[in-house]
Amino acid sequence: MWVVENYTNGAGGQFAKRSLDERDGEQPFHRDRNVFKRWPTSEAVTEQERVANGTAPLTSLVYVMEEVFNLTLEEALYAVWPNPFLNSTPAMTNVPDLLLVDGSEVLQEIPIWPLIQPARRPDFIIANDAGGTDLSNGWMNGSSLIDTAAYAAANGIPFPKVPDQATFINYNFTVYPTFFGCNDSVDVPLVLYAADAPWSAFTNETFLNSAYDTFQLETIFNNTYNLYSYGNNTVDPEWSGCLACAFILRSLQRGNMSVPEFCNGCWQRHCWNGTYNSTLPNNFFEPTLVMNSSLTYAEFANSPAGIGDATTTNTNSTGSGTSSGASGTSGSPSASGSGSAKSDGTRLGVHFSLVIAMVAAVAILGH
Repeated sequence: MWVVENYTNGAGGQFAKRSLDERDGEQPFHRDRNVFKRWPTSEAVTEQERVANGTAPLTSLVYVMEEVFNLTLEEALYAVWPNPFLNSTPAMTNVPDLLLVDGSEVLQEIPIWPLIQPARRPDFIIANDAGGTDLSNGWMNGSSLIDTAAYAAANGIPFPKVPDQATFINYNFTVYPTFFGCNDSVDVPLVLYAADAPWSAFTNETFLNSAYDTFQLETIFNNTYNLYSYGNNTVDPEWSGCLACAFILRSLQRGNMSVPEFCNGCWQRHCWNGTYNSTLPNNFFEPTLVMNSSLTYAEFANSPAGIGDATTTNTNSTGSGTSSGASGTSGSPSASGSGSAKSDGTRLGVHFSLVIAMVAAVAILGH
């Protein structure tokens, strides 16, 4: 969106994010995405400037695509694919190509929309949230999953209900992997939401920075492993079993089989129970390391595992937070402290390593 707006001198791009009302067969959802999203007052402006400045260098790529590869603006901005549904419906009449865009263009940075289509009948989905554009310090507040849930509700797609951003923050759902839909019917997929969070390292990094040595990359991988394994089962010794419960829950329900009490205990500790805490926290969300809360952000950034840049801190808060008990509020240690974005205001928090380490963690725990 930023590239299009810059390229067209502020005019909106003609793609999904700007034309939800025109998408055939899908109903738009209308909501204020900034509600409970950012604080204090200047936070929204700070985040917009950070994203705009960080992506400004990418604008030149549009000109490169046009001049070097002789592409039109449309071809440069979309993934153009031959339409296999040509003339199959009135909406597809004389439409030779499909113009594909990233899911984030409809505010869904977690690419699970194709997975939750009823024809696929998914039982369990792991929603990995590492967009890093929710808050100006590179951490998440659940916006992407909230948007997917709203989009699903508007289109009659089975999907668990999720709370607002403030509840995500207050109940530490963006720090500790949390289940949604544990008590729903069998047609609703169980979702494990896991946002990039500082477990053993501050990983609010960016794809714009490529200067990482092997040790720093290993540190990022290890943090993701600790995130998905609950610290290799040290934070919750039964977490591996809880993952196993998640994989088989819908199968048990479909076969009218009783759910083991062990699994019910998992849902009590790690599944949202439907309650809200929509009061925006007084202090800005700046989590400490789950597995080493005494290590400050500045100390980490200037250690061999960091990138040597601890000059930027969020002066709008002291970083105190709240923790909650069981019954779906991720009863875990407080996620408070100081964890500002690693580098200046132009950085975005996109973490390609997160997916790789996630797969490794799940595979290891499955054995």
